[in-house]
Amino acid sequence: MKNATQYNLDDAVPVPYELDPETVLEGDPKQAVVVLSRSEDGTTVSGIFTSTPGTVRVPQAGDEWTVVRKGRLRVTSEDGSVVDCGPGQMMMLKRDTSATFEVLEELEDYFVIHHPDGVEL
Repeated sequence: MKNATQYNLDDAVPVPYELDPETVLEGDPKQAVVVLSRSEDGTTVSGIFTSTPGTVRVPQAGDEWTVVRKGRLRVTSEDGSVVDCGPGQMMMLKRDTSATFEVLEELEDYFVIHHPDGVEL
């Protein structure tokens, strides 16, 4: 891996994936992701995530830092904490947290996820 790498985010195309129907709580969200970088040891990944409106409940893959570029998102953690994020806002989610993700408006965000045991995306 190079010490410095540049990405043109407009050229990065997220790849759609199938959601586990048991995780969908409301709507018919369509989600996609593209991993832009992965650390050599596999513990950290960064990329772009997109979703159409809907609500899903999923566990965190690791500690996640997210910056919303487009759309609106509400996250409700199992401890009751709620985060509303819109364009230009950032949130952090702790690993091993189960949370409800409610996409209110078509979403595009940039993320970095870290887990000492590795991140599978």
